[in-house]
Amino acid sequence: MLVATTPTIEEKIGEDFAELYRESNQYREVEASIIHFSNPPAGSEPLKFASTYAQGSQAQFFICLWKQNLVYWRSPQYNGARLFFTVLAQLLLGSVFWDIGSKRDSAQALFVVMGALYSSCMFLGVSNASTVQPIVSIERTVFYREKAAMYSPLSYAMAQVTVIVLKKQQLLSERAVDEKICNSMFI
Repeated sequence: MLVATTPTIEEKIGEDFAELYRESNQYREVEASIIHFSNPPAGSEPLKFASTYAQGSQAQFFICLWKQNLVYWRSPQYNGARLFFTVLAQLLLGSVFWDIGSKRDSAQALFVVMGALYSSCMFLGVSNASTVQPIVSIERTVFYREKAAMYSPLSYAMAQVTVIVLKKQQLLSERAVDEKICNSMFI
C-alpha cells in the first residue's frame, strides 16, 4: 500500500492524495470529532493524579532491580570482557609494579607507590568504562522510553548500582567458599 501512495504514483495518475483526503467525508468526520472531544463536558473537572508515577518509589526500585538483574546476567559478553580485562590488569600491573610497595624509605619511593595505585585504578576504570558502553547505550534508550511514565530516575539508578554491588558481593562470597573448599582438600 505504501508503494501506491508515493509522489511518483501521484504524478503517474495525476492525483494529489492529500487533496483527495481533505475533500473526503472521513476527513470532515475526523475534524469534527477532534473539535468535539477537545472541549471537556460542562461541569467536569480536569484530570488530577496523586503522583507522577503509577507505583511508589519502593515498588519502582524493586521492578527496576528485577529488570537490571535480568539484563546483567543476559549479557555474558559484557561480564566476560570485564573479567578478562580485570585479570589482564592484575597480571600486567602486578608484574610491572612487583615489590614496589615494600620500598617506602623515601618520599620519591612513596610517590612511586602512589603512582602505581593511581595508574592501576585508572587502567581498570577506563577498561571497564569502555566495555560497558554498549550496555549503557542500550539501557539509555530503554530508560528514556520508560522514564516518561514508569520509573523515576533515582529508582532506576539505584537499581543499577544495587545489581552491580550485589552481583560482585555474590561472586566474592562464592570465591571465598571455593577457596575454603580447595584449602580443605589440600590441607
